Amino acid sequence: MSVVSWERDASDRSISSLSCVGIGDDKVQYSGVLFKKPFGHQSTKWQKRFFIVKEGFLLYYPEEYAKVFEHLPHFNNHPKGVIPLGGCKVEECVCGAQKYAIRITQEIFKGELVVGTEDEEECSGWMKALRDAGRVTWKNAQVGDTIIHQMEQK
Repeated sequence: MSVVSWERDASDRSISSLSCVGIGDDKVQYSGVLFKKPFGHQSTKWQKRFFIVKEGFLLYYPEEYAKVFEHLPHFNNHPKGVIPLGGCKVEECVCGAQKYAIRITQEIFKGELVVGTEDEEECSGWMKALRDAGRVTWKNAQVGDTIIHQMEQK
């Protein structure tokens, strides 16, 4: 089992810890605790959730999962929610009192998922991770396979 993580300085008290964790073959590209606006209905109550970006998907769990995540031999494959990021639109926004928020929209689901961060730096890190993960699509995988096959033929 290999665990590799990059975290902010311990004196940094922000909600999200930036990390890239490799647990065996269960590599996670990004993880941390964010505020989540309720999805699919109008409400002003934001909840803290632990989020993971993994292989083109955004998974979220109860906040408490963040405390045990790095100590598990594998990540929990029963999240509260899963959002496919392939082809999604990710944009910064201000949503009510949430100054550093990220709006995620996708043709597959109606509505939008909005998550909030504590500061601009944290928001930028999540924006990059979500946009990078959004490039992982079936179509892009097929294009990559075709290019590799063509190169092998030469």
